[in-house]
Amino acid sequence: MQKPFNQDSFWSRISYITVLALLTAFGPVCTDVYLPCVPEITQFFKTDPSAVQLTLTSCFLGIAMGQFFIGPLSDAIGRRGPLLISLVLFAVSSVLCAFATGIPMMVACRFLQGLAGGGGLVLARAMAVDVFRGSELTKTMSVLMGIHSIAPVVGPLAGSLIISCCPWEYIFFAMGL
Repeated sequence: MQKPFNQDSFWSRISYITVLALLTAFGPVCTDVYLPCVPEITQFFKTDPSAVQLTLTSCFLGIAMGQFFIGPLSDAIGRRGPLLISLVLFAVSSVLCAFATGIPMMVACRFLQGLAGGGGLVLARAMAVDVFRGSELTKTMSVLMGIHSIAPVVGPLAGSLIISCCPWEYIFFAMGL
């Protein structure tokens, strides 16, 4: 199996771990950055908070299903295809959330966003196992789990910063980027 970078290069290794860390943050970011704009979305769609909270449930369901399906798929056909599909699906579903015309569309788009986020979670771990061994794998997995733990704290702060100066749709544009 060909390695994705020069194992002897410190910066190549750091770059690879950084990409894996960003993939690991997809799941928590797509749920937690969104939280500060729930009241605005409730008002925008003129609905009750429980309907908007259903978008969180659909996202969590998508994250779970994404890991369940994309992990074995990437084992069977390789990592590149499922990774590219997850990245594109995450970006497209994020932008679609910003243009949602109602809660049903928002629920569906958030499910797709979660599905792609779950793909990022499982693929980051699988790619780490593919490349690293021994103590280097342990260190890399520690970094990934640390990012996974920090993202729920940083997410609402980032979301609050965005909605303090922009409409709620910009949270989804930011996630799409």
